Amino acid sequence: MKIYLDVLFITNTVITLMYISALAKITHTSAKKARVRLAALLGGLSGMLLIFNTESFWEAVMITVAKLAAIISIVSIAFGIKQKKRILRLCLLYGVLNLIFGGCCLIIWQISGGRVIYMRNYTVYFDISLLDMLICAALAYCAVSVYDAVTEKAFRRSCRYKTKYTVGDYEITVPAVADSGNALVDIFTGAPVVIFCCSELFDHFDLDHENYFRLNGFRLIPCRTINGESLIPVTSRGKVTVTDDRDFSKEIRCCIGVVRSDGSSSRAIFDPALLQ
Repeated sequence: MKIYLDVLFITNTVITLMYISALAKITHTSAKKARVRLAALLGGLSGMLLIFNTESFWEAVMITVAKLAAIISIVSIAFGIKQKKRILRLCLLYGVLNLIFGGCCLIIWQISGGRVIYMRNYTVYFDISLLDMLICAALAYCAVSVYDAVTEKAFRRSCRYKTKYTVGDYEITVPAVADSGNALVDIFTGAPVVIFCCSELFDHFDLDHENYFRLNGFRLIPCRTINGESLIPVTSRGKVTVTDDRDFSKEIRCCIGVVRSDGSSSRAIFDPALLQ
């Protein structure tokens, strides 16, 4: 089979982009567009491993090490995370996505007799024209966009939520608002932040005094609102459970940010994507 380097590069760039997007949705981890593009380009370059012939055991080991290094680099660049445990978890999930996609490609390879797909060195090459590949990518993008639009519309239905926060022996439940505009992410862990506008919770942790922040497991991160930028105390301690009026309940992996309710009723604000 004749291999065209431009098709090989673009194919693996698009595949890497798909992996990163799927990983971000599965783990509810945000990634900046510039980082995602850079990581996708690195994935395209890693596809060049396909052109090497591995005729010995040590050559195969070197290819494997290079692939693992590429995965770690792609995940680290895309999500900008420095914590080793979190990078390891994302890399493992990225590897699982590779295995699933590779398995599907292997089935197609066997059925087609190797006429459409070629696989070597953990890399997939599609023997199709560049135009056909771009059309397929556009169709896949449209399908994902339709899915996102449908799921977002479903969460916009009139539904009442309540959020329970538990840490140690302390527990508090407040009404919750699903707001896709809440894109706040903890800059230290990469986890999404559920914002509690609750004076009782604020006073419970004595957040008026910065000396107690670290003692209670809180840290300040920047937060942008319609009123401008400010700092909000955030912690990863405890667990958050969201329940709707149909008794659907889900514990979500997140941090919490706490601010005073300022005379209004207490409430929690979360991204509805966390319930998917």
